[in-house]
Amino acid sequence: KEGFLPRELVQHHAKIAAQTIKEALAEAKLHFADIDRIAYSRGPGFEGSLESVRNIAYLLHKKYNTEIKGVNHLLAHLEIGKKDSG
Repeated sequence: KEGFLPRELVQHHAKIAAQTIKEALAEAKLHFADIDRIAYSRGPGFEGSLESVRNIAYLLHKKYNTEIKGVNHLLAHLEIGKKDSG
């Protein structure tokens, strides 16, 4: 795969965010009311895509009155890899 240009990455994140959240909640057999904190990638990375995800996280944080925490983007990728590889 060739990857994304930064502008395309922001558009891609915005396009898939809602569906990705729905799928994650369904897979975990949870509703958003069950969530008490939200983590989002704060960096390092492409500022535009990080900002778009941070904005989504803050909207959900405000709507559902959750705690919110910015996490290291690279460490988040490592943790996802550990989870996915067993």
